[in-house]
Amino acid sequence: MAITTFDTHKFVRRLEEAGMPLKLAEAQAEVLTEAFNVNLEELVTKDYLATQLTEQKAGIDARFFEQSASIDARFAEYDAKYETKFAELNAKLDAKFTLLQWMLGIVMAALVIPFLQQLIAL
Repeated sequence: MAITTFDTHKFVRRLEEAGMPLKLAEAQAEVLTEAFNVNLEELVTKDYLATQLTEQKAGIDARFFEQSASIDARFAEYDAKYETKFAELNAKLDAKFTLLQWMLGIVMAALVIPFLQQLIAL
């Protein structure tokens, strides 16, 4: 969209009234007309900046989502790994406690049987 409200005739007349030569006033009017006829669609607007900001925010949000998903996947991997390790350790501990229970049972039986034999012998 070009600015079309610039009145070159009025501009030249005012410069002439101020004492400027006609050719110089006309040259200035032409230069200003060219300057005002810049295609404003090529200029940055608030809407353009808002669109760019929205696109950049969407890109950043997508990267944060990807990073979050990557971190979540790594934590899930480590959780599974450590759950497996803890399950293995629990199984080993259970086996050792079972062994200790049998050993304690044997020791108790070794102590209780002679005591019972003494009681029965009385």
